[in-house]
Amino acid sequence: MSDFIDQFYDKQAAIGSIIKSKDILSGNQHTYPLEEMSKDEHILSKVEVTFSDNPASWRICTMTKDGMPEEMVFSLTGVIVAKNLPPITSRPAINRAQLIYLKQAITLTGFGTSAFSQALDGADLAYYIFAHHFKEGTLLPWQHSCSQSCLDYPSIDASNRYFLLRSQNPTSISHPFQPMVDPKSILTNLAKDELIHTEENGVYYFKVQTANPATFRVGDVVEAQITFCAWPTKGEKFTMTSVLRSLTLLDGSHSLRAALARK
Repeated sequence: MSDFIDQFYDKQAAIGSIIKSKDILSGNQHTYPLEEMSKDEHILSKVEVTFSDNPASWRICTMTKDGMPEEMVFSLTGVIVAKNLPPITSRPAINRAQLIYLKQAITLTGFGTSAFSQALDGADLAYYIFAHHFKEGTLLPWQHSCSQSCLDYPSIDASNRYFLLRSQNPTSISHPFQPMVDPKSILTNLAKDELIHTEENGVYYFKVQTANPATFRVGDVVEAQITFCAWPTKGEKFTMTSVLRSLTLLDGSHSLRAALARK
C-alpha cells in the first residue's frame, strides 16, 4: 500500500465514487452537509457561536427546542490523501510534554468536484462566523490545505487530540480508549495523572458497522463528520480548527486496485 496518491491511482474512478456517494448518504438527520452551509439560509439561520468550558473553546452550535446549545456536526465526502490514524501499537517517539499534541488526523480532497469545493466554501464560512464573533483581527488566519500529496487540489485537514490536560478540564469525565484505537493500552498507560481522554477526544470509525481504524488507507473514499471550534491562543488571539468526529469508509476499492497496479 502507498501512503500517497500516485500514477497507479484511478482518480476518475474515485471522482465517480464521490459523486455516487451522495445517494448513499442522503437523509442523515444528525448532521448538516458542509457543502450546503454557504448556500442554505435555513442552516445559516440556526448558527450560534457558544462558549464551552470543557475544554475552553467556542463552538458552532444550534439551539434545541429546550433552548440548549447543541454542537452542529457537518459531513463531507472526499478521498483520504494523508492520514495519521490508530491503532497505536508502539510508544510515540516524543517526550512527555508533547503528548498533549498527539492526535488522529486526516486530509481529504475532492479532486475538484463541485460538492467538495462547496464544502470548502462552507468551512470558509465557518471561519467568518467565528471572525465576526471575536474582536476584529483577533482570529488568526485559516485556510484549507493544498499540497503535493493531494496533487495540488484544495483539501481540508481534520484532527482530534487523544488527550486533554486534566488541570484545565477538572470536571471532565475520563473515557476508556476503544480497543481498536489502543489495543496494547499504550495511550491508557501514558495518560497518568496529568492527561485525560474524554468523550470530546473520541473519533468513531465505520463501514456498515463499527470499523477498525487500521483498515483505512490513503485513496479510500470516506465520509468525515467534523465540527468547528475556536480556541484561545497566545497574545489574546484565537485560532479555528476542524475537529474530526467520525470517519465512514464508503469505497476502499480504489486503494486496492492501485496497490495491485503497483505490483
